[in-house]
Amino acid sequence: MDNNHKSTPTSKVSEIQEISFDGERARNFLARYEQEKKAARQVRRAGRPLGKLSDGQHEMLIRCNIAQLEAVKRLCKRLITRQSNPPLDQDCPTRFAVKVIASFGYQNRLFRAELKRTTK
Repeated sequence: MDNNHKSTPTSKVSEIQEISFDGERARNFLARYEQEKKAARQVRRAGRPLGKLSDGQHEMLIRCNIAQLEAVKRLCKRLITRQSNPPLDQDCPTRFAVKVIASFGYQNRLFRAELKRTTK
């Protein structure tokens, strides 16, 4: 029993080190982390109009089997068809619109003329 007692971490009280918290160092680390995160987000968003996949999407597609990739293909075709057409009138919110006067679709956009209520 004496050997077990000597090997416990609390038996060597003289070796306990004090850990200090440096607030300035933590703030600098968090600021640097936020800047890196923002830069990575900008790089990802810059590739979207060019049709580039993010690293995470690319990795997820690599891990898929053939049946899953076929399902992804079908879903992509449906989404491309949906985004190529303008949205339906009932799918667009009319939160402050009192009345929709005119509505027409052009390519993949919906244009509407609305009467909106205001405080004036």
